[in-house]
Amino acid sequence: MRNPPLILIADDDPAFREIISTKLKSSGFWVAEAVDGKEAFEKVGSLLPDLLIIDVQMPNENGTEAVLDIKRNQETAATKIIFLTSMEKPWPGIKADADSFAKELGASRYINKTEDLDKALVTVKEVLGIPAVATPKAN
Repeated sequence: MRNPPLILIADDDPAFREIISTKLKSSGFWVAEAVDGKEAFEKVGSLLPDLLIIDVQMPNENGTEAVLDIKRNQETAATKIIFLTSMEKPWPGIKADADSFAKELGASRYINKTEDLDKALVTVKEVLGIPAVATPKAN
């Protein structure tokens, strides 16, 4: 893992990308952005981020499809992923809870966009294995 870790945010909403990017940067992370699942897949392959935070519903290729592509690719399969969505039920018709289903798809966790950013930051640190009180050091 880099120090500080590189996090790729994939979301089609530019305002939300800016909000979460600002929070992560102010917490000491490096951040890259993608506007849809297709660009996220391409950037995961070229940047090899320490973590991908990806929206479930996006144009061109949705987050679920992009994650499946990332996990099928030998070079990117180990990428840590958190699904992100504003939907109460991101996968309609799925009987399992959202966190369990996210894990079945290859993601570590699932967070809702309406969640408090400090709580989302705790989730990011947990997935990266960073103690909650520690913050990465920028060089």
